[in-house]
Formats: sequence, C-alpha cells, structure tokens
Amino acid sequence: MTKVAWIYFGGDCGQDPDKERGFKWFKLAYEAGSNCGRTVVGDYYLRGDGAAKDEDTGIRILLPLANAGVAHALILVGQCHYNVSGPLPIYSACILS
Repeated sequence: MTKVAWIYFGGDCGQDPDKERGFKWFKLAYEAGSNCGRTVVGDYYLRGDGAAKDEDTGIRILLPLANAGVAHALILVGQCHYNVSGPLPIYSACILS
C-alpha cells in the first residue's frame, strides 16, 4: 500500500501528484499495521502535508512508534523536541526509552 501511496503522492509512473490521494493510501497502510504508513501519516499530520495540520494527532501517532524503536519516528520526535522552545504539554507525560 505504501508503494501506491508514494506513486500518488509524488506523481510517479505518469501520475499527476495528488497528495490527498496519496495520504489516503498511507492511512490505509497505517490502519493495516504498517510502521512505514504510521510514521508517514504522523509526519504528514505534523507538517500538514496531504492532510490538515494536526500536530497533536501526529505526535500521538509517532510517540508509540518512537518508544518501540522505529528509527524514522525517533528522528521526527527528536526534531519536534529540538524545534520547540520548551516541552509541549503532550510530551510532559511521555518518557522515551
């Protein structure tokens, strides 16, 4: 599913770029349990890319993945910590292992 999502999102294989359609495919991968799909969905919620920006939802998706050791999720959560002056309320209850 994520391969199809990337095709739509990036406009590969002769497709016009369609970020919303690509996001829908990433979300299907997320719902099917794909860590790649979950990480991309969380990232896109954080940035508002392909979906409405919703940082709380993005963090709620990424933190369990980061705690499980998913490298891309760890990087994204680390970037959020780095870019925010002071902890966000949702972070205060979370301790990364």
